[in-house]
Amino acid sequence: MRTTHAQEAARLLAELDAAYAELKGTVAGLDEAARTTMMQGRWTVKDILAHIAGWHGEMTPALARLARGEKAIPDGASYHDFDLWNARFVEARRGMTPGQVEAELDESFAAFRATLLAVPEARRQPGRTAGKIAAEAGSFWNLSVAVSSISTSPCSSTKPCCAYLIAGAISFSRFIVP
Repeated sequence: MRTTHAQEAARLLAELDAAYAELKGTVAGLDEAARTTMMQGRWTVKDILAHIAGWHGEMTPALARLARGEKAIPDGASYHDFDLWNARFVEARRGMTPGQVEAELDESFAAFRATLLAVPEARRQPGRTAGKIAAEAGSFWNLSVAVSSISTSPCSSTKPCCAYLIAGAISFSRFIVP
């Protein structure tokens, strides 16, 4: 049996929702110290959530442009230096508490999801730009698998150590970098 556009779109949204729920569930089990302890590299769990919220903030307008039939990324805009963007997102939220970042993440996810639903179903298909944005965001939230490793990290139960969380940022920009 052939999968319809509607079935593919529904599957994509279900995966997105499940991955976000998994991330939220994993983070909910962390105390304040675990959320603000530096991991390998220079990011905390709070920083990772801050940068996801930042990417939501960038990609929600991209989805809105797609919903209007425009190009996702306007002429002159560039996401080639994703490290710079990630640093901006984290720095912009540096003074926020983990709870404030998590509240922003919830809001940004809701806006991202609602805007994705405004994109015509056929444009949300795998391989199409909106589908790629949603799929990347979904795989990005699957970082919760890595977040869950915090409690079993070889570094210690109180000092998270997971380079995968930082490296995961790289995957998010694949759909926008030619």
